[in-house]
Amino acid sequence: MFISYSQNCEDVVLWRALGHIAEGTYVDVGAADPTEYSVTKAFYDRGWSGVNIEPATHYVERLLIDRPRDTTIAKCAGEHAAHATLHLIVDTGLSTLSDNYLSALADNDFVHRDVDVEVERLDAMLDTAGLSGREIHFLKIDVEGGEEAVLRGIDFATWRPWIVVVEATEPLTTAPAYGSWEPILASHNYEFCLFDGLNRFYLAREHAEMRHSLSYPVCIFDQPYTVGTGERELAAIAEATIAERDDLLRSYHELEGHYENVVTGYESLSGLYDNAIEANKSLQLEYERTLAGHNSLRAEYEQALAGYNSLHAEYDNALAGYERLQASFDGILVQFNDVKAQRDAAQNELEEVRQSLLWKLTRRLHPARR
Repeated sequence: MFISYSQNCEDVVLWRALGHIAEGTYVDVGAADPTEYSVTKAFYDRGWSGVNIEPATHYVERLLIDRPRDTTIAKCAGEHAAHATLHLIVDTGLSTLSDNYLSALADNDFVHRDVDVEVERLDAMLDTAGLSGREIHFLKIDVEGGEEAVLRGIDFATWRPWIVVVEATEPLTTAPAYGSWEPILASHNYEFCLFDGLNRFYLAREHAEMRHSLSYPVCIFDQPYTVGTGERELAAIAEATIAERDDLLRSYHELEGHYENVVTGYESLSGLYDNAIEANKSLQLEYERTLAGHNSLRAEYEQALAGYNSLHAEYDNALAGYERLQASFDGILVQFNDVKAQRDAAQNELEEVRQSLLWKLTRRLHPARR
């Protein structure tokens, strides 16, 4: 089953003419989204690859993710290398370099913002992309009014796309817009084959054998293919898958950052742990030395305590002897005091005798008495 992703089934017509070629090459100028309304998506899914030229950064990001085999160039194609102002309408294929289309877009409620973009010749970009010497099987151009500048920027004597498909109406209308640029293709031996209501198909005369395949629009004879709901569902699934993948990728990068922080923290903690182990060993040695000193001091203390207890016992004994001596002394002192009192009493009595009249009268007799 061929699934058409393009806006007007252009890929069905191109596949009718080119489906026999394996791993062909395309160039998509104004590529826009890699899935929705993409003329090249069905070919990419079947092994083809090529060059996507798209200035809108939000589309460039999607193309880089979804089309890893392709070369995506974030520039505008033009006649001369320069810088220009792109009137960007996000999430549409209506962005344009042409000021003439702005009023029509505004009438349809499209809001634009202007961005500066780089413009380069198409043949220079193809050479940069490495397509020199390779067959280009089809060139698709959808640039909203810039078709003539794109066609003037490629040397058709050097680069010979087999088929050229160009959007040929003014944006959002069926008004023809190919009068200025169709002569360029005709002058380089490209033959008009088909107008599908939106695009004009041209075939290089050296590949005239494909003229019939490009001579009629999509029809029942192009079955089996599917468009419409199946396409949108697949596009929605693809977009959801991309969003989910982007979320997972962001989560992965966040987790990767957390992991790196954890690893850094682990390494730091590991270093601290090693330092702590060394410090613990040092403290253990110091503890053992301190413990040995403590035990030595404890032994000295116990010896000193034993000496103290011995001295204390001697002191108690000496104190008891002292108390006994004190008691004996106190007894002697009492006796002494008693004797002294007796002596004093005797002296008093003697003095009284000496002072008595009798003593004085008999004083002459005292020596004989003694």
